Amino acid sequence: MTERSARTVLPGLEHHGLRLMLAVGGALIAGMQFANPLIAMMAPILAAIVMAPGSPPPALPKAIAGPLAVWLAAGAIASVATFLAEQHAALLALLAAAIFLCFRNDARKGPSPLTGLVLILIVAIGPMSASAAPIADDLVEGMATGLLLAMLAAMLAHALLPAGGTARATAAAFVPDSGLREPLGKTVILMILVAWFVTSNKTDGLYILITAATVLRMPRAGNVAAGLVASNFVGGALAIGVAGLVLVTPGALFAYVSFAAMILVLGLTIEGGGIRGAIAQGAVSVAIILYLLTVLPVDNSGAYVDRVIEIAATMLYVILGRSLLDPPARPRALAA
Repeated sequence: MTERSARTVLPGLEHHGLRLMLAVGGALIAGMQFANPLIAMMAPILAAIVMAPGSPPPALPKAIAGPLAVWLAAGAIASVATFLAEQHAALLALLAAAIFLCFRNDARKGPSPLTGLVLILIVAIGPMSASAAPIADDLVEGMATGLLLAMLAAMLAHALLPAGGTARATAAAFVPDSGLREPLGKTVILMILVAWFVTSNKTDGLYILITAATVLRMPRAGNVAAGLVASNFVGGALAIGVAGLVLVTPGALFAYVSFAAMILVLGLTIEGGGIRGAIAQGAVSVAIILYLLTVLPVDNSGAYVDRVIEIAATMLYVILGRSLLDPPARPRALAA
């Protein structure tokens, strides 16, 4: 066996930090080459989902079939939501049922990248299609193209740095939950925001729904609120700090390098597992969303400050909701 460094790395997560940095950073750079800004936003977020710790590298057939399936599914969701745009009760009932099934699948089988992607499609495209069909069309393109770029970037990262094993041990072993309280509670929390978007015909602030869905899927620690607060605080503080440096230091190269360094730090922390690894894993998506919302706007205004405040308020809302509605932590089976 090769000599191990002093830093502990869980089996199967060797070089995960570097792979994550290459995939997420590569997806961002590729997404920036498109005229649709939603592609630049979605590609790195989806790359982080595809690169979940322990996930196998995407095969070429999946890299082609996945974006095609997303395009078809997103188009179907957009069509149904547009058709029911004036029938809010029916649309909200349909969205609630679909969201519940996603959370129910998480509870029974464990969180998976596919479920996360489907949930993002539902909460992003459904309300937007009912309020502004042209924006929804751009969003469908952003989702499908972003996933294609994310898949290709993940394939490249795995090819350059193959995983040393298949173990997936970044957190406590998953215990299936056959109850309904957790998925119902999460559905209620998310549907309050979805209903607000639909009934008010809100066409901006899509990141609010994506952030809420992302935070709701974070694994439940022994203390729900403490675990979520830690992940969101770490991701948010890191993103705002790095983005602040980028805003006062002109140059695209510095922006890309800073973003890559942020993702690398979180990825290296995930490699070690334990509490810090779990917190870092939950912080990745939050850090990506906040960084991009702070750096990408080019309207020369302070609008990004409002976005950061809205993200923080969304996180607080979800955390408080989960602390009230999530079931109490159950005793875990003794580790083998």
